[in-house]
Amino acid sequence: MAGNSNDITLKKDILNDNVGDLSRLVMNERVLAMEICQAFKDEKNLPLYLSYVNQYPIEIIKKAYQESIKLPSNKIKKTRGALFTYLVKHYAAKKYYTQNHGH
Repeated sequence: MAGNSNDITLKKDILNDNVGDLSRLVMNERVLAMEICQAFKDEKNLPLYLSYVNQYPIEIIKKAYQESIKLPSNKIKKTRGALFTYLVKHYAAKKYYTQNHGH
């Protein structure tokens, strides 16, 4: 795994909203993507998660992760990774719509 244990702890804190001001943090996208895929037991899709971490704002990634991880397994139709993908795209589209339509 890339990075040291402090990097991993920092990324877990970010995903779990245990930090205050995200704008002060320097993100290590690869470590964050690895944390997401390991939490979902979906290491084969690391490139996908890395692309999301690079493409979308941290607030969207964090919100999608938190909702995906807290949902009980029996409520998930496919996989946590599929749910996360759906939520990231959903929140990104919602943010884009809100920004461009003033709602």
